[in-house]
Amino acid sequence: MQHYDEGCKIHLLGLEYVLLKFSGLP
Repeated sequence: MQHYDEGCKIHLLGLEYVLLKFSGLP
């Protein structure tokens, strides 16, 4: 269960990173 939770956190962070990268484009 804990391993799954960590995977979810990493996935969410990845999505946020992509959104920030796109919003950061000129």
